[in-house]
Amino acid sequence: DNKYRKELGLAARKDIEERYDIRKRWKEFFEAIQGKRDESNRIKSEGIGVYIPNIDGGPGTFSGVMNNYLPIISNNKWHVTNDITGASIAIAIAYIDGEEILLEKDRNPNLKIIHRLDGLPMARRGEIQGEHMSLIQDINKVSDQVIWQSEHCRRFWAPYLDTNRGVITHNGVDLKVFNPEGSLHPMPDGEIKVLHVNWSLFKHKRLDLLDQIITEAKRSNPYIHFYLVGNYESVDTDVVKGSLQDHSNVTYLGAFPGGDKEGRNMLAAAYRSADILLFTSEME
Repeated sequence: DNKYRKELGLAARKDIEERYDIRKRWKEFFEAIQGKRDESNRIKSEGIGVYIPNIDGGPGTFSGVMNNYLPIISNNKWHVTNDITGASIAIAIAYIDGEEILLEKDRNPNLKIIHRLDGLPMARRGEIQGEHMSLIQDINKVSDQVIWQSEHCRRFWAPYLDTNRGVITHNGVDLKVFNPEGSLHPMPDGEIKVLHVNWSLFKHKRLDLLDQIITEAKRSNPYIHFYLVGNYESVDTDVVKGSLQDHSNVTYLGAFPGGDKEGRNMLAAAYRSADILLFTSEME
């Protein structure tokens, strides 16, 4: 009898443990469901978080456009976040923040990655070798979409990446600012006004060619006057802002602040005021 009671007790205990385990499993299941509901409600209330690196230059223009227009085009369902751990989408620009994005992808397999690539300026192309190249390739392999800045960019990356997928999205222009209607920049009448705008200082911008054009124009037509906007001082070229300003047919208007609204408005006014826009870069 005692043996029977002991066996019965053990069976009852096992049954209780199994029942408790079942209840535990149901609790975990409902907690998981509730967690998904909480996440869904968070997304509904906060929108979809999009992580974008904060950088300067051409990619910075892309980031700025995304920051400004993502909430608009998504009817405020998407918003830009600086915290990748709370993001549903991450935009990787070349290799910037690549390690953080890949780590978050390992932690959260549902993270969607959009890889944006440009052709990298001449002076920085050495950066794509070694670990930077490996990082770009690793990001590209796990990305859900690829954005190429141009067809030239796609061809540039063809030896290193799969360029058969993705879309080409050129750097945007704000047509509310850059359009024929609006204010003008003060420039004298009675002359042919030629505008040259430059910011980056790489050799493919061909500032030496600009100097030749200015010199030849001075000989051939005294009514041609050149207006320069931006940055012309560089160790990469023999032509510096000072030597360009030595020409009697050149006026340097300054480096308009490109990152703010006032600077863009000033540049748009200069574009409207010119008779000729001069581009010496071999790629643009």
